[in-house]
Amino acid sequence: MAGNFRKEVTSTVMWMLNHGIKIQCFKVTPYEYNEQVLLDIEQIIPVKEAEDYLIKMADKNREEKEFKETNRNTIELRKLFWTELLNEFNKISPQYKNVNPGLDHWLSNGSGVGGCPFNFIVTKNYASVELAISKSVKEDNKKIYDLLFLHKDNIESAYGYPLIWERLDNKKSSRISDKLIEVNITNKDDWDKIKIFLCDRMVRLEKAIKEPLKKASDAK
Repeated sequence: MAGNFRKEVTSTVMWMLNHGIKIQCFKVTPYEYNEQVLLDIEQIIPVKEAEDYLIKMADKNREEKEFKETNRNTIELRKLFWTELLNEFNKISPQYKNVNPGLDHWLSNGSGVGGCPFNFIVTKNYASVELAISKSVKEDNKKIYDLLFLHKDNIESAYGYPLIWERLDNKKSSRISDKLIEVNITNKDDWDKIKIFLCDRMVRLEKAIKEPLKKASDAK
């Protein structure tokens, strides 16, 4: 409490509020009445009417800071994971030999058909391998997908497992994928399981679908 606060004091108090530290400043004015000293106490920081708002803003700022910190940690983990995955995958296939570890949740490589990359994908909920059919023209993507779907049984037989077929009628692209669910890229205990899945399934996917994809692209 004080009669006045210096600027550096009020600045420090506002900084503390923005970082979730609850603090208040009161202005105290003494009065003399009938030989008695009376005190008028007024809350000036935060202003009483704005106290709830400032608390909410401080909470929001803290949440945003925590989100950025979490996001930065996730990006660093992704790069480390991609580095480890490529080191292992390059021992069994030349498919990603010229690809460097990235920062995103996907890692792409060409299929031999423009606009139709193979993707490794890792998230906080699943890992997957996919063929993305994402040429610039929506109709071309749907034609390629439909031609591939005609050979679904043969492709899945060559792949060795059922695939997830998504025409995605309301979107420009289509995709064909396989997923490992209930794994989390931020949990290093899941990494071995994810790497084994991705390495095995990407080799299978390329062998099963590369030639049918080329034929579908030429035929469209």
